[in-house]
Amino acid sequence: MSEAPKPADPQPPLPPASKLASPALAPHESKSVPAAVAKKKRFRKRFLAFLVAVLLGCLAWHAWTIHKESDLEGILSKANDLSRADPRALEAKMDADTRALVHVLDGLDELQARMRESVAMFNRGQNDFYSQETNDQIHQLLLAYNNYRAALYRILFYYGRHETAPEQLRDRAFLLAYTAGVTLYYRGLLFVKTFADSPSAIQKLNEGDSAWGLRSGTYDEVRARTSNPKNVDLLAESKELYARRKDALVALGEGPGGANARLRRVVEDASEFVERAALETWGETWKIALDKAKRESKENYLFFQTQISAWLGDHKIKHPRGGAPLITPEQVREVHGKLEPGDILLERRNWFYSNAFLPGFWPHAALYVGNADDVAKLGLAEDPRVAKHLKELAGVDDHGDPFRLIEAQSEGVVFTSIEHSLGCDALVVLRPRLTREERNEAIARGFSHLGKPYDFDFDFFSADKLVCTELVYRAYDGMLRFGLVKVAGRMTLPAIEIARMYAHEAGTPGRQFDMVCFLDGDEAAGNAAFRDEAAFIASKDRSGFAEFGN
Repeated sequence: MSEAPKPADPQPPLPPASKLASPALAPHESKSVPAAVAKKKRFRKRFLAFLVAVLLGCLAWHAWTIHKESDLEGILSKANDLSRADPRALEAKMDADTRALVHVLDGLDELQARMRESVAMFNRGQNDFYSQETNDQIHQLLLAYNNYRAALYRILFYYGRHETAPEQLRDRAFLLAYTAGVTLYYRGLLFVKTFADSPSAIQKLNEGDSAWGLRSGTYDEVRARTSNPKNVDLLAESKELYARRKDALVALGEGPGGANARLRRVVEDASEFVERAALETWGETWKIALDKAKRESKENYLFFQTQISAWLGDHKIKHPRGGAPLITPEQVREVHGKLEPGDILLERRNWFYSNAFLPGFWPHAALYVGNADDVAKLGLAEDPRVAKHLKELAGVDDHGDPFRLIEAQSEGVVFTSIEHSLGCDALVVLRPRLTREERNEAIARGFSHLGKPYDFDFDFFSADKLVCTELVYRAYDGMLRFGLVKVAGRMTLPAIEIARMYAHEAGTPGRQFDMVCFLDGDEAAGNAAFRDEAAFIASKDRSGFAEFGN
């Protein structure tokens, strides 16, 4: 009888799922990490530590640069010497400055209420950050705040060295100086905190605007000053001095109209707020340093973007006809005779590299304003936005041609001549169906943007830099209904959108434009010809490379 088969060896249990992905090492494999792998790991750790050290070093450097100067310290070091002042004249000035300071305090109370209301409107979505109205509203708030700050700095400068005042007036000098100083800091903190949760508002507050006399970076500047430990230390010293002199300050009495009492209340209320805020100074410093590093990185990126964009906008793929445009000088003069101030021009120049990066057939827009005499006849010569530029408008360009238009080019928002602007390969003139008064306002707004840099980022959110169509948009904002579109994540207005808007509204009672004339270039024929409205409407569907098909 054959032998019964032996039972199979029992199978070992499967390892846990977590072990399946990491099989055991074969008998011949070493359990120690190879030297080369260990060396790479050490290198990566050291390199990572090096990068962290560099980052922390950069942040520390930014933090140091933020606080290397104190505005209060700087003012006090140069403050006025009161020792030679005539006591009677000085007392009269103190009366006037006390009244002025109370007026500033009242104004700041009102301004703070307006700021809170603006933030509430932003949060409710009632303000459109892309509109000229919102832009002007924020700049009005900022201009008022800067004016109040200037008044406070003036008082602090005049009375900052209060110890040099005649003895009988020394307490009043101190009260004026301390009230101005603590108000600067206290109101600065309120300003920063009011807008802290609205990044869009902060971006607007940081915009510069030559038309309003506003420097860029105001919000960041105030934020840095209110987090400056040197300012906090100076206010702490002044607070101690106030406590020691309080009896003498109370002895000054209510003052005219209760002004002295008002200053004392402001100082005591603000001091408590400043003391609490001082605890946040250290953390805020590092936040500001990080924001500054991010901003400088973006600025470096924009610098390179600007250089590339400027090159693309100034160079052509080819130069047919020796570079001469399709529109002739005779046609330019004929179009000029049809123009009225306030007309909008859409233009195209063939063969430029930049056309490849702009959507549609029409890449450029400009605003016709006429010459200095035309502007005067419109009654705009006395408008402050216009008056300061009239002398320049009466000038000529590098070719001796007189200025007639405002447009945003790579060098910024500038005056240009008919010969330069209309000397292109395709051109349409659109006239807004608005009153003469409305078009006059648009012209004045156009003047207000002169001198601003070109916006190579094509972002309509900011008004401190403008692209060509943004000049037109901001000139007529609130009067014409422009529809912004999102391009590369930014809300903007390509010139082709104006052509599409015209085509959509053509023939309707509510149309916003009339077409004055359309000069259509033909590369194959080597010329341009006047064409009708239907041809212009059809141009909205042309490729941005239309010249390649001719």
